[in-house]
Amino acid sequence: MADKKQVPRLRFRGFEGEWEEDKFDNLFDLSVPTNSLSRENLVYDEEKVKNIHYGDILTKFNSVLDASDKMIPYIRGASEDKFKKSFLNDGDIVIADAAEDESVGKSIEVRNVKKHPIVAGLHTIVARPKNIFAPLYLGHYLNSKIYHESLYRLMQGTKVLSLSKTNISKTSVCFPDYKEQEKIGTFFAQLDKLIALHEKKLADLKEIKKGYLQQMFPAPGQKIPQLRFQGFEGEWKNVIFNDILKFYSAKQYISGISSDGKFPVLKQGDNPLDGYANGEPFKDYSKVVVFGDHTLSIYKPNTPFFISTDGIKILSSNYMGSDYLFYSLERFKPHSEGYKRHLTILKNTLLSFTLDFEEQEKIGTFFANLDKNINQAEGKLNQLKALKKGFLQQMFI
Repeated sequence: MADKKQVPRLRFRGFEGEWEEDKFDNLFDLSVPTNSLSRENLVYDEEKVKNIHYGDILTKFNSVLDASDKMIPYIRGASEDKFKKSFLNDGDIVIADAAEDESVGKSIEVRNVKKHPIVAGLHTIVARPKNIFAPLYLGHYLNSKIYHESLYRLMQGTKVLSLSKTNISKTSVCFPDYKEQEKIGTFFAQLDKLIALHEKKLADLKEIKKGYLQQMFPAPGQKIPQLRFQGFEGEWKNVIFNDILKFYSAKQYISGISSDGKFPVLKQGDNPLDGYANGEPFKDYSKVVVFGDHTLSIYKPNTPFFISTDGIKILSSNYMGSDYLFYSLERFKPHSEGYKRHLTILKNTLLSFTLDFEEQEKIGTFFANLDKNINQAEGKLNQLKALKKGFLQQMFI
């Protein structure tokens, strides 16, 4: 049986021949010192030395990290002399050696370090290339599924997974000639830039919506919103949630899931599922919202639906359209105060609402259209991320 050729499934035109393969230990120096400083020692006010924390590698940084990035924290009170032996060079790889899941081993390639002294911190390993690699290549290769899979059998631990220098040294790295590395690195850098632009667009849209939710509904205790559609005036009505909302127990709609039904099932913490249920669906969906009391979630059904689990309440009001009711409730979703959304507390919350159904409709439609734009932006972002994932699988070996 012939050996499998060392070539990727997808390749830029003009490149041919097999890639090289060598042991990690032959390609990288793992002796660069790191520190074990916790978050308490890090600040975002400008200091002398920046520090890469493993948590930021896992959750915040992309495959290539610009040392001038404002999101990299500084070491409080650090002097350059104290950390000089740990300073990173352009092209160094910093690996997160611990995580609660199989994301352990995620890497970043550090760039633009000349004017920004930077070191690697808690739960990190620095891999300094011994050979010359094209900028941007290693950061993407070492985060590809193909390379990361070689780390799985080397991970240790149960609740927290870890990787040692010894085990990382056992892996192999594949690479083409410099020009092809350069082409690949530039391609993924451009794709990352496009993804970042769409992430910003999505974040901006969400911030815009957050601002409108604050301005187009009166502040607590107030009766007139800061921002209003032209042609509407007069005070809104202040009431307690419990005085105008009807609460339906989900228990009467709970039934087993089967494959022969016609309506979607709402499950605690999820959007409508592909499963189906027996029994009678809740058909008057256009006047209600569904409230997940335990997971603190709200849904606006678009079709008749079943309930598959307890912990869900169905809310409706004769005084509000479903869109308007939904966005009235969505205002009570602050990330830092999620407990306020628990239904038993929400029932006694003061709510301001307009009695003018035309104004309700305009507000509901406005936010529904804004959500549509947000969903489209989210969909485009997910498409780009899926595209990158596919390229990472096909363009490396």
